[in-house]
Amino acid sequence: MWHITLLSVLLFSISPTDFVTAAIKQKFVVKTAQPVAKKDTLYLAGNHAVLGDWNPHAIALNRKSDTLFEVVVELENADNIEFKITRGSWETVEKDAGGGEIENRTATVKSGKDIVIEVESWADQPIAPGLLRDQSFPGIGEVRKIHDGFVFTEGPAYDGKHLYFTDIPNNRIMRTDLIGNLETFLEPSGKCNGLMIDGKGKLLACRMGNLEEPKMEPAVLAIDVATKKVSTVTDRFEGSRYNACNDLVIDKTGGIYFTDPRYNAPQPWPQKVEGVYYRSKSGKVQRLEQELVAPNGIILSPDESVLYVCPSMQKEVHAYTVKSPGVITDKRVHFKIHQPPTKDNAGGDGMSIDVDGNIYLTTDLGIQIVSPAGKLLGIIALTEHPANCAFGGTGMKTLFATCRTGLYAVDMPIAGHKFTGALD
Repeated sequence: MWHITLLSVLLFSISPTDFVTAAIKQKFVVKTAQPVAKKDTLYLAGNHAVLGDWNPHAIALNRKSDTLFEVVVELENADNIEFKITRGSWETVEKDAGGGEIENRTATVKSGKDIVIEVESWADQPIAPGLLRDQSFPGIGEVRKIHDGFVFTEGPAYDGKHLYFTDIPNNRIMRTDLIGNLETFLEPSGKCNGLMIDGKGKLLACRMGNLEEPKMEPAVLAIDVATKKVSTVTDRFEGSRYNACNDLVIDKTGGIYFTDPRYNAPQPWPQKVEGVYYRSKSGKVQRLEQELVAPNGIILSPDESVLYVCPSMQKEVHAYTVKSPGVITDKRVHFKIHQPPTKDNAGGDGMSIDVDGNIYLTTDLGIQIVSPAGKLLGIIALTEHPANCAFGGTGMKTLFATCRTGLYAVDMPIAGHKFTGALD
């Protein structure tokens, strides 16, 4: 699922070293290979008071030209720091010349020496032309675009008639009949992310929460698609709000597994840890996992005997044996996500599953198709970075992918699995 906080981001990890007391005037220079639109501003933020303690709009860079941006900040008690550059108001990592996404760089704060960042492109811009589908998974159709013009799409869910998906920065849930008619279904949504349709047609949603809308805290929601009435399924664990609910899956008993990572969460995290939770049909919530780094996509096997969780900040997709609803054991690495040339530990986002138990993972390289045995079967490459996917359409044999600014579809040889559990 969507695992980022603002539009177009450049994340730099720099570990603290020696304690420095002198203030340093540090110049940051950002050079972009492609012009940055006049409407977009580049910002600097980081883990230092002068950098806003991660406030994404802490410091605006000065535009010298459409491809050159600079800012000078005075840093005290800082040698090596962690910081990021964001474009606009939504977070997406930059890309290198080969089309691979870059999340981490290393630099050192040093008086008299500029920190220069060269940006080839941003991840919400098209990948390098000529990248084709991996045909090692036979029977995949042509990728086609259904709708575009969004900022960051997520959470596709099909109810037999309509496909729902979220446009997170625009704070809304969209609905399409897949034959050209598109409408805003719910606005504001509280920045809903992952969606799923339950067995009785209710739309389940993970609301990340919106810092500008205090009443819309993170929660798992149930939405009546006829009346648009929104009900809260859970918004607290042990008395505290969640970090930022991200993705979910419902089991046959009506219980819901969901992830609660760091993305869009205030500092410090309200739950202190990033977790995987289970909310039983009776309403009891328990935390099942808190060791993964940014747990994101989550899905069950068709027989619901295995739970899969895909973190965003580590390449290992984990599997757990489900002993009974909400009881998991035997944590293990099911699959290591294949990496672009510029990365070695990139995670994934949302995922789906077909009737044969093959998992469809959204990753830097596209949608990686993984067998129940943990073997890579193929990769569906797309012209934008995918954040989530779900089956729908005739016979549940169309895979829909939310990819940054657009909604895409590709016909598949195997039907998607439909979860029949109902909340009520």
